[in-house]
Amino acid sequence: MVIKQNDQKKIINYINNSFNESDINLSEYLCTNSEIIISTLDLPFELDHFYYSIGDTNSNEYSQFVDLMKKEINKNYPKSKIVLIHEYGEDILSQSNYGRNIDIGIKKSISKMLTDLKNYSNSSVLYEKFCGEFFKDCGFEKVVVTKSSNDFGVDLIAQLKISNKKLILPNKINILAQVKYYDSQIDTSYLRKLIGDSLFIKFDSNIYTNIAHEPLCLYMIGHLGFTTDAKLFANTNGIQLLDSQTICEYISSLEKPETSLSFQFLRKIYKDTI
Repeated sequence: MVIKQNDQKKIINYINNSFNESDINLSEYLCTNSEIIISTLDLPFELDHFYYSIGDTNSNEYSQFVDLMKKEINKNYPKSKIVLIHEYGEDILSQSNYGRNIDIGIKKSISKMLTDLKNYSNSSVLYEKFCGEFFKDCGFEKVVVTKSSNDFGVDLIAQLKISNKKLILPNKINILAQVKYYDSQIDTSYLRKLIGDSLFIKFDSNIYTNIAHEPLCLYMIGHLGFTTDAKLFANTNGIQLLDSQTICEYISSLEKPETSLSFQFLRKIYKDTI
């Protein structure tokens, strides 16, 4: 009896959500936890079959299970709580940075601090500055938070350098971002305006002259995310979308998120008010 791929995905999902142990051989973990996995997921096979299929490193099903697990982990990045590393002939199951940071409360702390920005009268400005620090954490250069008025529809400017000089591409791409700390989802109208503002900047030599006529990448950052129509519009028109939840997940996936500029910025705001 072959363990179907859907059942294998259920097992992987269970492991992702429940694993909080030290590094362990995957086969050993599967065999040790086989009974609780089968019982919890109500899987239609016996323990012996579990042992000698995905629990047996010499079986084809084990190899298929490992390949599927790697794909699921990559698909869920950066939100996967587990990593699978092949070393010294073994497949080692470990907690990811994200998983460890959830367990010690880092993700919850970041999420709460972002939510609590609403208690400040200048929450929008603080959120823009936070997003600027986050862009720096992501490797963007020359990050500038524009002035709060007469910014021509742009809150953040940054640069992404392209290191492979052999490609027939520009050596840098300019990032223009609009940032909204709203208590509702962003709709399509804001994205349309961002496109219009970017064209106005791009072809007016007197506005942001350092990036006029150069390649642009547009970002829209909305605290609570975007409507379904806005997501579709962004996908069709090449606009990158970010929300606080996604940003929180990225920071939490870092090895030491507490040392990131964005986390330190939030901590400073908190410390300055107590």
